[in-house]
Amino acid sequence: MTLNIAHRGASGYEPENTIRAFKKAFEIGTDAFGIDVHVCASGEVVVIHDNTIDRTTNGFGKISEMNLLALREFDAGKGEHIPTLQETLEFVNKRAKMDIELKEEGCASPTRAVIRHFLDSEGWNREDFFISSFLRSELEAYRALDPSALLSVLSNWASDDVIEFAEKIGAYSMNINFLSLDADAVKRMREKGFKVFTWTVNEKDDIEKMKSIGVDGIFSNFPDRVL
Repeated sequence: MTLNIAHRGASGYEPENTIRAFKKAFEIGTDAFGIDVHVCASGEVVVIHDNTIDRTTNGFGKISEMNLLALREFDAGKGEHIPTLQETLEFVNKRAKMDIELKEEGCASPTRAVIRHFLDSEGWNREDFFISSFLRSELEAYRALDPSALLSVLSNWASDDVIEFAEKIGAYSMNINFLSLDADAVKRMREKGFKVFTWTVNEKDDIEKMKSIGVDGIFSNFPDRVL
């Protein structure tokens, strides 16, 4: 079975990385969410893709320079606010797996602190969380904090260098751009012991192709198309 991963929620239908987008994904069907995290100036882990609020809200500014109270003032689309990671996990409430992408240096430790609370106190399982990043330093930092975490290496290509790094950190999966994937690449990664997740696949023909070459999970802005 191919894991159906709602990319920033059902972001093809609702504002990305908002509770509204996560709610829509549940309504139309999903197994997991792929979300992005930064740390704001007051230390909270917030769910947003860019390092500024310029593209996805009606405001301007760098997340690292704004506290949570300030971020709450802006509209992230259809009246939604930028959620914290804690709020997001409370909403999901163990109903889906979470792929959490560390978007900048310094995210690993505060993200781990939030996840540890949900593991220790809220009944979540370690298998519910995948920690992904393009930033090797952040994956290494997270591995040092949690030797048993399920890490996912993000890359545009499944190059020898990327596979070697995934082996080095004991990654669970490799998250690869679908444009660079074929059956041989998937077979090679799976023979190395990795799950293969691919992003961001929105057209039905591409989704069916990715299923046919044996990927383990598909990130899509339209999770109903993956069903």
